[in-house]
Amino acid sequence: MSFEEFSTTTFFQRELQETKKLVGEKSETKRNRTESQPTGRVCRFCHKDLKQGPNSPHVHTGFPGVAGKYIYCPSKVLSIYQSQGMVKEMSWKEFSESPFYEAEKQRWVAEKKLNNIWFY
Repeated sequence: MSFEEFSTTTFFQRELQETKKLVGEKSETKRNRTESQPTGRVCRFCHKDLKQGPNSPHVHTGFPGVAGKYIYCPSKVLSIYQSQGMVKEMSWKEFSESPFYEAEKQRWVAEKKLNNIWFY
């Protein structure tokens, strides 16, 4: 049976209509997404927008005496220092006055040095 003959059968026509219907349903669900997609940069750890502002949990700052910009993520810092006694996510002001501040500064400096090593 040639394709021209096969394409005129009821089976082929029924399958073709079902496929068109499924493709139409999929394209409608893609267009009508209910959740908003992040616009711009997002935190690699908590996946929230990295926008600066009073409502953002992230703080873009630097440590005194250390070159480079540090982005403070309360969720990430809590996960790192929870085993050492940190009990809750802290604002930047609370964190900068806590004993974990100096430890995070040292960790970040060590991480920066590791990332800047060139291998030949």
